[in-house]
Amino acid sequence: MSFERFRERVRVYREAGVALESLSLGCSVKIDLYNVLYPALALLKDEVKKLNLVIAPREDAAIMPGSGAEMQRHFLDVESPYLGELEVLAPDLAVVLVQLYMAKAATSDRFAHYAAKLYKALGSSRHRLWLGKAHSIISTKPGAEFYMVDLFKIERGPGYVLANNDTIQVIDPMEDFDSPLQVAVAVNNALNDLFVKGAYKDIHVAPVYDAPRPYYERVEQRMLEYAASLGKLVKAPQPQRGYLLLGATAYAHLDREPPTYYDKIDENFYIVVTRPFGELAYFTTYVAIHTDEGLYKEFEKRVMPIDEFEKEKRRVLELMATPNIDVARVIYDYLPELGERFDPERHIVATIDVSGPGVFVFKEVAERANVDVELFDIPLLNPKLSLFAAENYIMPDATAGTNGAVAIFLH
Repeated sequence: MSFERFRERVRVYREAGVALESLSLGCSVKIDLYNVLYPALALLKDEVKKLNLVIAPREDAAIMPGSGAEMQRHFLDVESPYLGELEVLAPDLAVVLVQLYMAKAATSDRFAHYAAKLYKALGSSRHRLWLGKAHSIISTKPGAEFYMVDLFKIERGPGYVLANNDTIQVIDPMEDFDSPLQVAVAVNNALNDLFVKGAYKDIHVAPVYDAPRPYYERVEQRMLEYAASLGKLVKAPQPQRGYLLLGATAYAHLDREPPTYYDKIDENFYIVVTRPFGELAYFTTYVAIHTDEGLYKEFEKRVMPIDEFEKEKRRVLELMATPNIDVARVIYDYLPELGERFDPERHIVATIDVSGPGVFVFKEVAERANVDVELFDIPLLNPKLSLFAAENYIMPDATAGTNGAVAIFLH
């Protein structure tokens, strides 16, 4: 019965032009950070120095001083990107979504070639631009590529504007394209990087969505309705490539100092995570075992029966569809007032979203703080499942998630 349902989903996706077996799920659709993206950016350091472009330090969200913002969205051609309006618009900040065909993002050299084109388009005018956040994902369909550039004009005033884009293709392929749960996971995933920093006031959401033509209007309606339920809806152009895409650019105001005191972290600090993680192991493993009967039998023998797995997978999907706004409120309460000195006894020193990179986020914080981080316990949703996914090479990181847990560094 389970195999029959899966075959039906494969048929639905194929009719829509999507090869389900080769589709990356959730945040695993991101271009490989450690083997491709970061090495590519290192290759471009000298070129960036020649441009009128400032690339922000790696952070969950772009953080700019200001009390509010206005956003404009532009789509650029991947092969010859051009943004002639920069000097007229004079934006303060850019948040970028890159979707590249998988062959163009397979190595750091290939990806650097395309990233350089985008950087030149953004940094070749007389107007200096801050590139605050870039989100890069792969497409399995040639011709579904684009650079999406969201430009922000920041209003001067007290506090900070935090902005972020997160976009995925699908979470659970057993759900419909316009499933309320899939839409909720995708939009909340974009908000999560704001919530991580305690920013939950004056939320604006500019959805990003695409779908094969028969499904487009249903996906559009669902995305717009859900985004409007979370904050102010910002209507913006869409890719319209006929490929599956769900996400958002979200921004909000923070009237406290953000938790980015990496230089204050020392041996007296601890890490607390808000809940267990490793969500994507459920969905990626589900697809994998339904394409290999031997793996399916091994899974039922070593991990759990398929009926139990499907129920647990559903509970995890519902968990991922829940916004982490309560976490944002708690973090906010332990941030310094604007201009207040950081006090390790009263304030959170740093936070990070445990989603796409999974357990590797702790490595990122360690590098930024120039410290060693020791993990005594890794709270996974299902350790046996993550181990099975890792041992069978089902996914590169079986601790990864989407709209995942939040890690808080505190005294």
